Amino acid sequence: MLSGDDSLALPVIAAGANGVISVVANEAPDLMSCMVDAALRGDYGDARTLHYRLLPLMQANFVETNPVPVKVALEMMGRLEARYRLPLVPLDSANEPHLRHALAEAGLLADERESELDSELEPEPDPELEPELEPELDLLGERKRRSELVD
Repeated sequence: MLSGDDSLALPVIAAGANGVISVVANEAPDLMSCMVDAALRGDYGDARTLHYRLLPLMQANFVETNPVPVKVALEMMGRLEARYRLPLVPLDSANEPHLRHALAEAGLLADERESELDSELEPEPDPELEPELEPELDLLGERKRRSELVD
């Protein structure tokens, strides 16, 4: 069984589904894949963190008829130029700020990613001053201390 709704993917997988036919994966394939993988292996803490990170975008993707918001989002991300042919029409300009905000919350806009990278460049703590916790792979495969995995 597969979920057909991004926002229900986590609870449906928790109830026994095997995955999702996803819309948000067009904008955030790595994040959505990590969320599904975490849920399938029973790591509901990590899956829930990713779910709530992506949820505003999952909802914004349907502020108008799909795939119009997805095309605009991908254009905002610099991945393509949104083009439409009838019956699709451009996104109502009143909905663009909502979509941009959802992308920013998910960390998918270039400016947002650069800010995150800058904050990650802070110096590492001195291991003699702070006890080292067992390293663990984070959701995107980077080594981090366990205390850094959860906000």
